[in-house]
Amino acid sequence: MTCLCKQIAGDDIELSPTCIGNLWIFENLAPDDVQALSQKALRRKMKKGETVFMQGDSADEVFLIKGGRIKLTKVLENGTELMLSRVNYFVRFASIILSGRDSVLKLN
Repeated sequence: MTCLCKQIAGDDIELSPTCIGNLWIFENLAPDDVQALSQKALRRKMKKGETVFMQGDSADEVFLIKGGRIKLTKVLENGTELMLSRVNYFVRFASIILSGRDSVLKLN
């Protein structure tokens, strides 16, 4: 299985070498299932400042962020934006996909 991410992202960004077929969350899938999942995966290049998901969005998608910087924030009841994390690319899903989305993820 060949990774298409570098082709889409271009040469101006460092990408994680981990692809969808190598993630722990999918490690028990049969090779044919991993191939099918990879073929169905939507790959896109986003711009700085674009929002990946908003607080309150349903958690019905999984995001594998392979490059760039992200900022995870939560808007409190009084309107204050609380920064939860700001990191270079990561390949962990953590609580971002669990239950409802209770934070905002933007490219930074």
